[in-house]
Amino acid sequence: MAIRALETHAPRRSALRAALRLLTAWMSVRRTRMALRDLPPSLLDDIGVTREAADAEASRPFWH
Repeated sequence: MAIRALETHAPRRSALRAALRLLTAWMSVRRTRMALRDLPPSLLDDIGVTREAADAEASRPFWH
């Protein structure tokens, strides 16, 4: 009986794990974009990114 109860919750747990992975990925993208936005001009020059490009990337929604 207990095994059957665990089996019925497995799809729900799997969906929850997938949602948490997606949320974690989105948060990582947001943190990276905010870090790019906050870089000083000298570091942007070092990586070959203009201020305009950094600002444009930072303003994108986290799901894109």
